[in-house]
Amino acid sequence: MSPETAIDRVRSFIRWNSEKLERLDAGHEAIANPVGWRRGAEYWVPPATWHDIFENDEDAAVFGAQTLRDNGLLRIQSGQVSLQCCVKIRKEVKHCYCVSEKILAWAPSTSGTRPANIGPQYNGIRLNSVSPAVIPLQPSDGQPPALSALLHDGTRLGLQRAIELLAASPDPGDRNYAAQLRGQTALINTLVSVQARIDEVQLKEKQREDRIGEMLRLVKEERAKQAERDKEDARLAREKGWCDESLSDKTAAEIYREKSCPWRRKPADREI
Repeated sequence: MSPETAIDRVRSFIRWNSEKLERLDAGHEAIANPVGWRRGAEYWVPPATWHDIFENDEDAAVFGAQTLRDNGLLRIQSGQVSLQCCVKIRKEVKHCYCVSEKILAWAPSTSGTRPANIGPQYNGIRLNSVSPAVIPLQPSDGQPPALSALLHDGTRLGLQRAIELLAASPDPGDRNYAAQLRGQTALINTLVSVQARIDEVQLKEKQREDRIGEMLRLVKEERAKQAERDKEDARLAREKGWCDESLSDKTAAEIYREKSCPWRRKPADREI
C-alpha cells in the first residue's frame, strides 16, 4: 500500500461517513452508534473503526497511522510512542486516532518520492490527482486570475472527481456500501439533470437556427420571383417604347408599372 492510498482511505471514510461522526462541540446531541467523533478541527477515530478502514489488516492500519503522522495529519501526544491519543468523550476517556481536518484538502507533494498524479486514467483524464493546469490563486504577475478562469478550472476538477467516484466499484461487504451507493446515485442524478438541460438548450438553439434558415430561404425565393417579375415588366415596357435597353430591368419595370397602373403614382404626378 502506498502512502497516498493509505491517506485516501481515511479521507474517503471521513467524507462518506460525515453524518455518522458525532460532533462533540456544544449544542450537539449524541447520535446512536457513531463511527467516530469530531471536535474542533479533528476527527477522532476509535481503534475498531480504524482497523475496519484498513480491512482489519494490522500492518496496513499501523502503516496508515504512521503515514498520516509523517504528513502532519495525525496528532500524537507529546513524549508518547503510541499513535493513539487519550481523549475525553462525554466524561469517558478513550483511545482514538486524532486525524486533522486538513486531510480533506491534502494533496501529494510534488517534491516527494512519487509524482502527484498517481491515479488511474479514464478516457485520458487522470483520476485522484491534482491537475498541473490548475490556475494558481496568485499568479506570478501579482494579478488575480479572472473569475471565469477559476470557475472553469474548478468545474473541470469537480467533474474529474465525480468521474472517479462513479468509476469506483463499491464492495458489497464494505460497511459503507450503502453510503457509497447513495453518493453515486446522487452524482448520477445531478449529471443526468445537467446534461438534460444542456440538451434542451442545444435543441432550442437548433430549432432557432432552423427557423432562421427557413426565413432566409423564403427571402431568397421571393427575391428570385421579384427578379423574374422585373424582367418580364421590363420587356413589356421596351415593347411599348416607354424605355430602351440602356435602362436596367428594375428601372424599366418601375416605368412599366407606373404607366400601366396609374393608381400607383404619387398624387402630384396623376393627371387631372
